[in-house]
Formats: sequence, structure tokens, C-alpha cells
Amino acid sequence: MSEQKMISIELPWPDSGLSPNARIDKFALAKFKEAAKVEAYYEARIQLGSEVSELISVEAGHIVLLTMVFYPPDHRWYDLDGLHSRMKAAIDGIALALDVNDRDFQPQLQDFGPNRKGGRVCVVVGGTFDDALRLARERGGA
Repeated sequence: MSEQKMISIELPWPDSGLSPNARIDKFALAKFKEAAKVEAYYEARIQLGSEVSELISVEAGHIVLLTMVFYPPDHRWYDLDGLHSRMKAAIDGIALALDVNDRDFQPQLQDFGPNRKGGRVCVVVGGTFDDALRLARERGGA
């Protein structure tokens, strides 16, 4: 298998309305999901430029590593499982931009970086575990 390239996508902190613990009606939830998906799609397309098929290619039966590093907006305690759930719509948007099925993504790491005003999430698609973590920390720490 050839070496897989990586892209790094920096996204805003996921809205609390996307939390599985949020008690909102299905229409409000649909709006939150659509907004997250569209934003992630456009951020991924900006990073990709016109090289979509050359950067990430998925052969049948292969997986694409997905690494997320969360930079919280404050000192509250956040549950990684809940944050991953909040990111589902964004992951769908990234998959759409890459023209891959999101089932081909294999979340390898979810971690926390230092707090950042407003919060951010750095998502790295592709590459190896160590390279993706290094890139996510470089991009997210900016």
C-alpha cells in the first residue's frame, strides 16, 4: 500500500446543541447538524483545493485514519465520547468533501490540547498515527 497523504482541517468548537445530552427538538438539531456539516465540507474543500482524488484515495477494504485534537474554549470538563458524537455531522461533511464514505474513517485518537479562546478542533485525515498527531498539535496550537 502506498504512503497515504494527510490533510489538516481546523474547525470551530462543536455547538452544545449537537451533544447527545442536549434536549432540543429534532428541527433545531437538524439545523445544528446541517450547519456543522456544511462548515466542515467547505473547510475541507479549502484545504484540498482541486486535488481531491490525489490526496486521499480509499481502496476497497482500506481505512483512512481520522485524528481529532480538541482545544476547549474553557476549563470545563468535556467527555471525549460526547465530543466525538458532537463531531459526527462535521465528519460527514469532511467525507463528502473527500468523496469517500465516512465508514472508511477509523478514528485513531481523540485528545485534548490547551484551551483556546472560542475553542477549536483540529481534524487530520490520513497519514500515520504519529504523523497525524504531530500535525494536529502543530496546527491546533497556532
